[in-house]
Amino acid sequence: MNNYNTTTTTNLEEQTYTDLAPRTFTQACADKLQSLKAKLVAKLTAEFSDLHEGLIRRAVDDADALATLSGFPHLLLPDLALEKVQGARTWNQRQQMIQQGVTVRSLNPKQARSRIVRSQELAFAGH
Repeated sequence: MNNYNTTTTTNLEEQTYTDLAPRTFTQACADKLQSLKAKLVAKLTAEFSDLHEGLIRRAVDDADALATLSGFPHLLLPDLALEKVQGARTWNQRQQMIQQGVTVRSLNPKQARSRIVRSQELAFAGH
């Protein structure tokens, strides 16, 4: 009897998500996953041009770590990566506002967006 997917613990209550994740991928699967990550970074860098590529790469790596916990990382990775990059954009915009001395809670969403757009236009014009 093959014991490829057995775990070392016997009680399900003691197991964590990482215990349930596949132990190894074939090299072909790992290569395809790396190729998918590279394509996602390129696509998301073009789509979210206001973010630095390093920030996007970090978000895709975080998504990869989560997706790998499932048995189907290639299916989950694109959506998780998009979600992580959207979160990175929100974080980046909030950091820009903090650096400008704007209290985020004092602005309604429309005011916040207009301030962010205006600051990005000024920053772009300065280059």
